[in-house]
Amino acid sequence: MAKEQRFTYQRRGRFFLSAPIGKQPYVVFALHGYGQHPRYFLRPFEQLGRADILFVAPEGLHRFYVNHEKKRVGSSWMTAEDRETDMADYLQVLGQVRQKVLSQFNTPPQQIGLLGFSQGVATACRWATYGPKDFDHLVNWAGAFPPDLDFGAAHRRLQHLPLHWVLGKEDPYLPPAKVAEQEALLKENAIRYQVHHYAGDHRIHTPTLQQLYETLWPASSA
Repeated sequence: MAKEQRFTYQRRGRFFLSAPIGKQPYVVFALHGYGQHPRYFLRPFEQLGRADILFVAPEGLHRFYVNHEKKRVGSSWMTAEDRETDMADYLQVLGQVRQKVLSQFNTPPQQIGLLGFSQGVATACRWATYGPKDFDHLVNWAGAFPPDLDFGAAHRRLQHLPLHWVLGKEDPYLPPAKVAEQEALLKENAIRYQVHHYAGDHRIHTPTLQQLYETLWPASSA
């Protein structure tokens, strides 16, 4: 019978920025969904035209081809295999990305946001729960809290952290039954949130994104 052994090694990672690091008063760490490339994931954020917000898109740990022609590459944050190791690894990687980005500011940003899309929502929820305490908001876009999260710890972190849940009315991955299940889970664990709906499917809807960040950080307030 095969015997598993473990080892630790160093590897290189990368992240993508919506603009060069400068004097932006706001920073958002945006975590992509399954099979997405962070470079292209940033496009709706770049379309906002918000020079006062720096969007940072780290890359998931597992790259793979997303079509048979092997011309498109995406990545995933984790799989069902050895998931505890994957979660520990990506939390460590995200912490390093955050440190590297923020260390390049001469003046620290006024506020730091966290946004997850699709699979990135579970990753963002874990990072908000087990990572740094100074995020100023959490946006869960087209995704749900992972059921194995320590909800006691999540409640302690999120009770003072604005949580926004963004849902497409035609999203096939979040039918009404799954949304109701998530609502019950959040209610059971006393996690408060604000929900935003848009007419669309499983994607970043730019007008809704624009409206959300105009509400969170009005362009004239920087």
